Amino acid sequence: MREVTARSQLNSWILEFMPTLSRSAEHPPSEVKTDIGRTEMSAYLSFPKTSSGRIRAMRQATMVVKRERCGDCHALEGEYHELGCDLERCPFCGGQLISCDCCYEILNIDGSPGTRVYEFGITPEQRKQWERALNDKGRVPFIMYPNMCAKCGKLWPEMFSVPDKEWGRYVEKGERDKMLCKPCYDQIKIWIDESRGTETA
Repeated sequence: MREVTARSQLNSWILEFMPTLSRSAEHPPSEVKTDIGRTEMSAYLSFPKTSSGRIRAMRQATMVVKRERCGDCHALEGEYHELGCDLERCPFCGGQLISCDCCYEILNIDGSPGTRVYEFGITPEQRKQWERALNDKGRVPFIMYPNMCAKCGKLWPEMFSVPDKEWGRYVEKGERDKMLCKPCYDQIKIWIDESRGTETA
């Protein structure tokens, strides 16, 4: 019942802010959809500033996503990983926490070959210092961001590899750091080769 009420309120606010929505969507007000389903809700959240009551109702209307668990330490989304988890991100560099060099750089530890740290790892006291540094910076909570094809939106597409030179030839510069599924990539190659008068291998 709460979700239905929140959705009804949200639909009325969409009508109230119809001019704003229609300008952003480049559709006249008569074409803006107001009967919003669960999967469509996120497309209609760019409203002008609203009251706290409206914001709460909007949040209630959109909280329908399954809460995932970390595949390594089993933390729920929004919780912190167990320290040492393979999937925790470093708050300093954004990389994998257990493999980045931030611990050595932040604590000024020499971890080069031949040192004690290189052979045996950091000491218990250094580990405590590193944990304090992480907490002071702000550890990164676990949130599952799925791999998704940038062309068709398919979730968790099967990964494949191509030479860097080929990727650069078919995928424009601003999209090269994104993921494509194999069918979309093959179709892109066909379209580009057709326009260039060449044949896709």
